[in-house]
Amino acid sequence: VFTLSFIHLHVHSPFSFLDGASSLADLVNQAAAMGQSALAITDHNSLSSAVQFHKLALAAGISPIQGAELTLANGHHLIALSQNPKGYGNLCKLITSAYNAGNRFNPGVPQEALIKCCGDLIFLSGCRKGEIPALLLKGERESAKEIALFYQDLVGPDNFYLELTHDFLPFTTKLNKALIQLASELDLPVVATNNVHYLHKEDFPLHDTLTCIRTLTTVTDVHRERRLNAENYLKSTTEMVKLFAHCPQAITATKAI
Repeated sequence: VFTLSFIHLHVHSPFSFLDGASSLADLVNQAAAMGQSALAITDHNSLSSAVQFHKLALAAGISPIQGAELTLANGHHLIALSQNPKGYGNLCKLITSAYNAGNRFNPGVPQEALIKCCGDLIFLSGCRKGEIPALLLKGERESAKEIALFYQDLVGPDNFYLELTHDFLPFTTKLNKALIQLASELDLPVVATNNVHYLHKEDFPLHDTLTCIRTLTTVTDVHRERRLNAENYLKSTTEMVKLFAHCPQAITATKAI
C-alpha cells in the first residue's frame, strides 16, 4: 500500500527567541518517533541552533536540514533551506547582510544580497508574513505573480516553492486556493508546512505567554502577534496528509526537498 511521507520544513526552536516554545531535543525526537526521515529548523534570522540541531538529528537517525526564516528589507518573511555546505554558507551570508543592513532588533536582507547569495538554497514563499501571501490576501494578484516570477528566475523553478499552511485562520482556504492557482499558472511547485512553534497542541498557552512577553502585552490584551488557535504544533504525517488531501503534491514535495 502506497503511503505518503511528510517532513516538516518550517519549524521554530527556542533560538527563535520568545517565539519557539519547545526544545530542540523534543522537536527532533518527536519527528523521529513519528517516522519522519528529516526535519528543518527555520529560526528567525538565526542559525544559532545549527551545531546542536545537527548532532541531535544524527543521534536520532534523521537528516537535519539547516534553514532560517529570513526577514527581508521590505519587512516580509522568506523561508530559506540549505541544500549543502555551499548553501549553508550562503545562508550565513544572507543573515549577516540582514544585520549589517539593519540592526539586531530589526534585521533585513537587502535584495542585492539575496541576488548575490542565493546559490544552493531552496526558498519557500513563507507564512502570511511572506510577500506573496500578503499580496494575495490584499487581492493584489498581479503583484504577487511578479514576486513569484522574480524568485522563479532567481533560483530556478525547482528551487522555489509556494508554501501552503492550513492553520484554520480566517481566509486560509481562500489564500491556499489562490496560491495553488498561481502555482498552476506559473508551473511552480507547492509545499505543505505547519509553521511549527511548539511540540504539542497543549503547549499553545506556553507559546502564547512567550508571545505576550515578546510583545510586552498582558494575557488579557489583544495583540496581532498572538495566535488565534493552537494549530502550530508538530503535527503527525497522518494529520498533515489529511489536511492536504485536496493537494497531495504539497505533501510529496516535502520529501522531494
